Amino acid sequence: MDTSDITALVSGFGGVIIGAMISYYSEYRFRKADCERQMRSNFQIVLLELGRVYDDLGSLYKQLTQNLSLARAPDLIYSQVQEIVNLSVLPVSIESERIFSLADKEDDIITDILLCFRRYNSIISTISAANTKKSEITLLFQENVEGLIRSDIASIVIDLNDHEKMMALVRVENLYRDLFRHLVSDLDQIKSLIDRMNIISERKFKKPKGQYPKIEFQESVITLSYLRDMPRFELENLR
Repeated sequence: MDTSDITALVSGFGGVIIGAMISYYSEYRFRKADCERQMRSNFQIVLLELGRVYDDLGSLYKQLTQNLSLARAPDLIYSQVQEIVNLSVLPVSIESERIFSLADKEDDIITDILLCFRRYNSIISTISAANTKKSEITLLFQENVEGLIRSDIASIVIDLNDHEKMMALVRVENLYRDLFRHLVSDLDQIKSLIDRMNIISERKFKKPKGQYPKIEFQESVITLSYLRDMPRFELENLR
């Protein structure tokens, strides 16, 4: 094999290598871009779901508390709570792989998001249970007040020696107190999580154009301060 043949062979082999490298690099860039688009899409879906959760809880809070005093807590919270007749909000159901798109070196937010969604689903179940208990205790005391429907319990003549009714009242009152403590706390935490996700999004997805997935609050839910740390209700409170 003369020199010209060797040169042609080497050149041809080199062309194959360069062609393969270009093909590999092109495919790598395509896969990387596709992966980034998918990650961005998953991130945005989780962020929007978190925004929906905040809106849903804020709406439920406003409905439940519309009859509560702004100045001081009533003796019995449950008697002043507006019952939600049709609870139409949906629980969170989102794939784990979408939530893993939140992975960030500077903020380990994934666990907090998972717990947030779990608490949200729990609160929805608690509101439904509270509605049922409120209806049951209304019927339990209805014999004392003719035509009583969702009335203020303070207008009912209560026999403190009726242990069954007193314990039912204590249970439903504490159910609502626990509900409000968690609801107010979750609203604060979700707002903080959204702020953290906005920061992560800017860090992960901000491009030269400056556009990245984020949520900006038009209006935050203002909560009643006394609902944050209401003590457990005891029978002695009625005496």
